[in-house]
Amino acid sequence: MTRHSRAALSHLKFRHLALIEYLLQEGTLRKAARRLNISQPATTAMLTDIESLWGVQLFTRNRQGVAPTAQTLALAPRLRVLLNDFDELGAMLDRLNTGKNEVLRVGMAPQAFTVLLPDAVERFRRAGGCYLHTSEGSAPDLLERLLAGDLDCVLGRMPPDMGSLKHDMASLSFVRLYEDDVCIVCGPDHPATRSRVDYARLAQWDWVLQRASSSVRRALIEAFLRKGLVLPPPVVETPTYIQALDIVAAAEFLTAAPRRMAMAHARTGRVQVLDLTLRIALMPVCLIMRKSTEDHPQIARFRAAFEEAPAEP
Repeated sequence: MTRHSRAALSHLKFRHLALIEYLLQEGTLRKAARRLNISQPATTAMLTDIESLWGVQLFTRNRQGVAPTAQTLALAPRLRVLLNDFDELGAMLDRLNTGKNEVLRVGMAPQAFTVLLPDAVERFRRAGGCYLHTSEGSAPDLLERLLAGDLDCVLGRMPPDMGSLKHDMASLSFVRLYEDDVCIVCGPDHPATRSRVDYARLAQWDWVLQRASSSVRRALIEAFLRKGLVLPPPVVETPTYIQALDIVAAAEFLTAAPRRMAMAHARTGRVQVLDLTLRIALMPVCLIMRKSTEDHPQIARFRAAFEEAPAEP
């Protein structure tokens, strides 16, 4: 096909983007037509128009349906961002029509809720901050959602395996807030609180840990291996540190958690942080944004709310 200039984008319509997304999801023109609420011939004609307009073959046809070309797979992440931004624009118009302000969509790793957000919210609101909508998840999942335009920013640790993410990380901006280490935590009545412990003794007790993909769990395993020991499999596996801390507070188990979050729970008296240095590499906690939106006024206010935080005592 003949490649056309960027001027062809001026003829782009939202339904064109939706059609490509539905074809990627459904794999057939018939199902995509149903989701667009138009006939299949009209869907076929629309796809032909898009391909002619862009000068790119987007899908190959076969008996099973349609299959995306390499060009479409390359375009898909950017198209998804446009669709998500369009949805958010529509939602914002709805909020304006009802007299509400805009919403900042923030993805957060578990420790951010406990350690960072409570103190920052008031500073953000005093500076004219908008409504906040928070989502919790693992760092890789949240970063994928940020890159896809489903979130405005992410608050949490940078995953060590960022190279495994599907999108180009060069489009992101990182503001380092602090560095955290990992500590061992137990309930106040656990035997570990009554004597000095070492790795060999820790390996004999029962553990509550996050899933195997957790960076904290992987780091803990490596710390034990450096001592020639194997970390025992957990008796309970949880999706978040908060759940693990709640369990060890009520039962005779050990867990590992980022130190700042563990200390926040320890101040309540429900858990105790063991005096044992794990010598695990520090984990940076950041505010992560897309470079294309980092100067948005609400994102700038949100960033300032953390940068203005008092230094840790």
